[in-house]
Amino acid sequence: MTVRKWTTRLALAASLSMVGMAAPSFAEEAPKSIRIGYSLAKSGPNAPGGDTTVRPNYEMWVKEVNANGGIMLSAYGKKVPIEVVEYDDRSSTEEAVRASNA
Repeated sequence: MTVRKWTTRLALAASLSMVGMAAPSFAEEAPKSIRIGYSLAKSGPNAPGGDTTVRPNYEMWVKEVNANGGIMLSAYGKKVPIEVVEYDDRSSTEEAVRASNA
């Protein structure tokens, strides 16, 4: 799968989940940004691989989305920039699961 297809699918999934959350009230103002979290091995034996293969893809996606004005929230008729939060999973499957449930 190419990086472009991957980022497009990730953006679509994120925007669909945000639209579902934003749809209940049109009277509210659009959020200033959308916060998205992901887990990444920042420490432990998998950290070097995460720094060279995973993190650059996330950073590229955030940069690309924000350069285009953000993710479109159709409920508000407006694009909103994204910000990301990295969670260190410590190269542990259990920590990755905990981070995804946080």
